[in-house]
Amino acid sequence: MTPTRDEIEERALELWRLSNPSILITPEPEELKESGYWDRARRDLMTSDASKDREVLRRVAQSLLEELHRIQDHLGEGLLSESESKAVIAGLIKRVEELSARVAVATDIVCPRCGHSWPRTSSSLYATCSKCNRHFRVV
Repeated sequence: MTPTRDEIEERALELWRLSNPSILITPEPEELKESGYWDRARRDLMTSDASKDREVLRRVAQSLLEELHRIQDHLGEGLLSESESKAVIAGLIKRVEELSARVAVATDIVCPRCGHSWPRTSSSLYATCSKCNRHFRVV
């Protein structure tokens, strides 16, 4: 089945974010085409399956979490101003939450702190990660 333009654009953005986790701007479709992400996304969509999709999302979420921790470290070391880091951290948290929600739709719960995932076994609105003990709202 041929993927739609919207599906290709969404996948191209996922691939771009995987390669550029610390950049908060969103590239235009033309930029994705020029940089090769559009063609990679089309090929990927035509050959991918659900488990590959979940793995890509998990890797993107994990890279965002790692970047978030680096920013927090820079703040602690005084390398970033508080206002700069708050804006960047807020953007990264939003992206992690969005990705976590998309992965959760695939029947997995993903910890927003450490990226650990496990199968959803109930419709509970809250979960506690067995790896890092974080309690969070499941979206």
